[in-house]
Amino acid sequence: KRFVNDIGHSRRVAEAAVRRLRHVPVHRSSSYLDVGCGNGAAALLVADTFGVRAVGVDVDPQQIALARAAAGDRTDVLFLTADATCLPFDDGRFDIAATNKTTHHVPRWSSALAEMRRVLKPHGYLVYADLKAPSWLAWLLKSVAGRAGVFTGADLDRFFASLQPVHRDIGWLHYEAIFQKP
Repeated sequence: KRFVNDIGHSRRVAEAAVRRLRHVPVHRSSSYLDVGCGNGAAALLVADTFGVRAVGVDVDPQQIALARAAAGDRTDVLFLTADATCLPFDDGRFDIAATNKTTHHVPRWSSALAEMRRVLKPHGYLVYADLKAPSWLAWLLKSVAGRAGVFTGADLDRFFASLQPVHRDIGWLHYEAIFQKP
């Protein structure tokens, strides 16, 4: 956790979250969910930049404690300990659901993405960024990954096929995309 909680790294993650949201019509009334929020830096900067109400969830209670400490007595940002594969929200609760380099930590990564889609309002936006495995390496990684999620770009493309693409930046090891729910 030392690396992910480093001030410089946290700032870069938060700035990337804001950069991705520039592709989405964000309004002050928008509701924003950060899945795998870590120390909360991204959710806090998104709330500051766009004036939205943000909720951050992470499976690690220590990360949530750091996020809550960073938020102080703010009422526009809420942090909760929650599993990405079983989000504690009603269907259609959020305008935007975002995740950054979280799903490769989740063995049931497709369940986490399905939950993010479930909690999105109709016409809401799913903002996704993570690592992906090249297809030639995925078969080996899947056999040794254990508690990690392993997926290829094709796996992600299949999962996101029913969503409308808004933005895509896909490279050899990274997959960044924004989709709109019908």
